[in-house]
Amino acid sequence: MSEKASGDKVIGFLNRVICHAARALAVIMTLLILWGVADVVYVLYQRLINPSNPFMLLEIRDILATFGASWRY
Repeated sequence: MSEKASGDKVIGFLNRVICHAARALAVIMTLLILWGVADVVYVLYQRLINPSNPFMLLEIRDILATFGASWRY
């Protein structure tokens, strides 16, 4: 086997590894985005249903707390 054919096989293998790694990362990033959206929806729902606040009313501090912005009470 020549050196060029051996190098082509290594490059082909590495190319497949990179493609599979990129696909795996794309799936993980998509799941992470969906998880974050679901978390925001859940937190907003919990704050809207909270009996201590008027029904379906959010204050600016609730919105800032939901999205992780620092807020001093």
